[in-house]
Amino acid sequence: MNTSKIVQIISTTSLIIIFSLGFSVQRSSTSLYLILSALALTLITTKKTFRNTLKLCWKTFPGWTIAMLTLAIAITIREIANPVIQLRYADAAYRLFLAPFLLTLIYESKAGDIKIIKWSWLVAVILMATSGYFNYITTQDIRPHSAFTNTIPYSAFCAVFAILFVTINQSGKLISAACLIPASAVIFYSQSRGVWIGVILATAFLIINAYNISGKKIFPTIALIAILAYATSDLFSSRADITIQQTMDFFNGNREGSVGMRMQLALASYYIFIENPLFGAGRNLLPALHELYVNGYITQSVSDAADTHGELFYNAASLGIVGVIYYLIFYIFTTVPFIQAMKQEATRQVGMAGVAISIVFFFTGFTHITFGLSMYASIYASIQVVLLTAILNAKYPKT
Repeated sequence: MNTSKIVQIISTTSLIIIFSLGFSVQRSSTSLYLILSALALTLITTKKTFRNTLKLCWKTFPGWTIAMLTLAIAITIREIANPVIQLRYADAAYRLFLAPFLLTLIYESKAGDIKIIKWSWLVAVILMATSGYFNYITTQDIRPHSAFTNTIPYSAFCAVFAILFVTINQSGKLISAACLIPASAVIFYSQSRGVWIGVILATAFLIINAYNISGKKIFPTIALIAILAYATSDLFSSRADITIQQTMDFFNGNREGSVGMRMQLALASYYIFIENPLFGAGRNLLPALHELYVNGYITQSVSDAADTHGELFYNAASLGIVGVIYYLIFYIFTTVPFIQAMKQEATRQVGMAGVAISIVFFFTGFTHITFGLSMYASIYASIQVVLLTAILNAKYPKT
């Protein structure tokens, strides 16, 4: 067996494990992602063909490459300016930084065949639903998650895996249903408002584009389903009631509760941004939050928060206008390649899947720092790499 075949097998197998076991086996995704990245950097350094492929990836997806590289650079520069440098805050961002090199490896080695990889997304959904159920049995916590993950990203990634599998898998309605049913349970019982909104809008986007149905028909249907869910589901109605009540309470002076605390943190981000508009206060916001608490702007319950529970808010507070610009660059330039892919019949399904997952993560990002941990960033980057490899294979097929 020649070296190129070994690299292909290692790369494909690693991607399958990253997706299928990433949320079930702790550190499986982060470790394998680093191994693949090290392999990619080694081959790019030693092989001219890989260097040429890196140039091709840059030429084909320049905006996407910039979006992947920028955050790690911005955080590193900002942390170097601090009296105490804490580069651990850049760990997850460096997983995104490595994505263009990983794309080079996967495309050049002919790994990451989406027809094979898609089955790992189905396995991931089944394992995540099963893990969530067993976690409920042992802890009585109805919101699905594993021992080492938070409910919000857990359900968001489960939704993304289901969207990827169902969109890419064009044959077999039964197997698609077998994926959608457990994923729907994970999403519903997560009670995550950001995930719910993201999934609903992503689903609407997919239906409109797959069946050429007018949005004028889709959105009234969504509204009707929401009304029926409110009338028939205690879980849904109680979540909606809590959201409305806590929002009203916040404006009446009671700033506690899930909604109130998130709104406090959004305001805290604004205050920090106003004080540090250019480069922010750094990724460690604890000193800034403590100062806001001492001055009476926020309550003690949020003064020790690790972040401000929203990607836009956290980037604005920690990196200033640089963080806001990065936020816009990230979601625009990681979505544009897939919008373009939708225009070609050969890559239409891949393009639809890519746009749909951007919608899910965008709205989830208003309630959680989706890519704040290296695990989530590693899995997200791997998803992007597989989808973009499919686009590259359609544009520049390897013989």
